Amino acid sequence: RRCTMNITMALDPFQKKAAGKKSEAVSDVNLEKDPTIQSALALYRTQRRGYYEDEIPILTPQQINRFYQEYVELPGIISPGNDKDRTYSFLTLLINRSHQVGHNDFYLNTQAGCMWALGRMVRGSPNRRLSITIHGDVGHDYASYCEYVDSVVLGNAGQSAAHYAENSTFVFKGSVDHGAGSQSKNSYLHIENLIDTMLGEYAKNSYFMIKGRFLQQNYHHNDYPHNSTFHVFNKDAYDALSNGSNFHKGANTVILK
Repeated sequence: RRCTMNITMALDPFQKKAAGKKSEAVSDVNLEKDPTIQSALALYRTQRRGYYEDEIPILTPQQINRFYQEYVELPGIISPGNDKDRTYSFLTLLINRSHQVGHNDFYLNTQAGCMWALGRMVRGSPNRRLSITIHGDVGHDYASYCEYVDSVVLGNAGQSAAHYAENSTFVFKGSVDHGAGSQSKNSYLHIENLIDTMLGEYAKNSYFMIKGRFLQQNYHHNDYPHNSTFHVFNKDAYDALSNGSNFHKGANTVILK
């Protein structure tokens, strides 16, 4: 499947970006061994559960992408489903540390393999948001518990993407599994393909731009969103939401364009 990076994020009422360090061109990746990346891998191999902040090497967004490529290519280091808690938390540390020193724009190529909870607990700030573009798919819990993040995912997303996200924006170009945007607050989700159930469950003051279709005609919430807006572009999605159980108890709005 061929993907393109020429995507403009849909208008977001919460977005407030500030200039940071300019990202290196993705095409400029140096395939030779990078000592900074190797130090990050060496630290990861210690298999510790916690790290001091000054231990974390400062990687550029380009180097973090390369770190991801190293881990998916090296057998026995990290693989989907193996040491998943330690893996996502270490990548989050690298991204947050890089953002602290001024980098805003991150890019990860996941076509060789996606992982659970990628981007979990990454955090920008109100004055300098953190941007992540994913070239490929993401597993369950993508960018859950994140704050002040703007993300474009060019592939598909597993369960509970953007779960508990706050003040963040997401564009999903592929399909999303159930629970996307659940428990989110003041956030924006733009979904262009198939959607499973429980979209926006418990969400508060969030906005959902839905260009795709629901996999089930009778959309179901175990509990309902609150004060959220669902902007849909086809009658099937409109009917699925309007007929959904509990949906209208939370003062939500459905708009059919």
